Amino acid sequence: MRILQINPIVGHSSTGRAVSELDRYFRQQGHESFVAAMSGYGVDNIYFIGSSFDRKVHASLSRITGLEAHFSTGATKKLIKYIENIKPDVIRLGIAHSNYINIFMLLDYIAKKDIPTCLVLNDCWYFTGKCMHFTTNKCYKWKESCQGCKYYPKFSLNNKQDDFNKNSVTKVLPTLFFNNSQYMLKKKKEYFERVPRLGVVGVSDWLTRTAKESILKSAKIIKRIYNWIDLKEFYPRENREEIKEKYNLKGKYIILGVASVWIESKGLSSWLKLAEEIDEDSRVVLVGTLEGQNFPERFVHINQTRDVQELAEIYSMADVFMTFSMEETFGKASAEALACGTPVICYNSTANPELVGEGCGKVVPVGDFNSILSALNEIKQKPKSFYSDYCINYAQNNFKFENSAEEYLKIFKELTETDNEKN
Repeated sequence: MRILQINPIVGHSSTGRAVSELDRYFRQQGHESFVAAMSGYGVDNIYFIGSSFDRKVHASLSRITGLEAHFSTGATKKLIKYIENIKPDVIRLGIAHSNYINIFMLLDYIAKKDIPTCLVLNDCWYFTGKCMHFTTNKCYKWKESCQGCKYYPKFSLNNKQDDFNKNSVTKVLPTLFFNNSQYMLKKKKEYFERVPRLGVVGVSDWLTRTAKESILKSAKIIKRIYNWIDLKEFYPRENREEIKEKYNLKGKYIILGVASVWIESKGLSSWLKLAEEIDEDSRVVLVGTLEGQNFPERFVHINQTRDVQELAEIYSMADVFMTFSMEETFGKASAEALACGTPVICYNSTANPELVGEGCGKVVPVGDFNSILSALNEIKQKPKSFYSDYCINYAQNNFKFENSAEEYLKIFKELTETDNEKN
């Protein structure tokens, strides 16, 4: 089978690592594997889409018009020529909203050539007007038309895009003049329905159920395939106290949180409040990029690390992992913590609860800070070893790479073998 993966990045970050890991696996299983991305490394057959200039122009036009994944027409035409040359049997299509392709040109070509396509949902963008998440706002207009979107922010020339991302919980990109959410949703529906053999993969049960209520519900296949964890890297380290000593935390009860960047949508204010509530022998430890200096006394910040071994050591030293996030399509940090034998406390929202198996921690009502404290106190009554076996077994049974990779191959096979008539 000739497999093409399309994604903004390859080799780094969550979705980029997934692409490179699948590429290696597909080759090991005797398939021909190709990757198209705007940037990346670690894969032999990478076709690079567009240029940095193309992406800057695309981003600028998106801000002006409110249209996303509508531009980069020249880069997309060249991508289509590349697809014509390699003639893939199936396409695994990742993230499109990164200012690098015209998704509608690509879908039109895929539909005309009847190329089986597996659409991977890493967030909610593909089935909403333009939102990557919608739960915090309790907005379900994507089920109908996204008409009259009131959550779409205006872009100010006086503010940097980075400032918007740090403070926003709406998860949509700002625009200068136009909204166009309703138009975007209508156009997505039209173009996805043109694709005769469309498969949809959600990375959690919650996301997959949601997709079945959306414009993607007519796809031939809609299935959940969990993101995976590298279980050869993420496993419990035995020298927990030595690791704690490395961070000047020896003898402390560690409540851990991990994120790329700490912003309000990741519950930053709740973490700071928690640090004020915990006892003298406990510490809140946050790993990731964080701005500010005036933190509570029982709060410890560790800079973001790309060293997998270091991260696994941090998960292992923790007594409990916690997330205040209310919008997770998967929750990879929670899964990594479980693989390292650390129980998890989370809110009962989106994909969070399905990652906490029986005996693996506590799921509490959304926004109930007192329940967080109660769950923390309950877990603290028992040694970490009480939970570790449950956590490790759950991670191994649900987040093993080979199992997820095989599920993708099964979907590819089903799509390529099915008849080419639309549902």
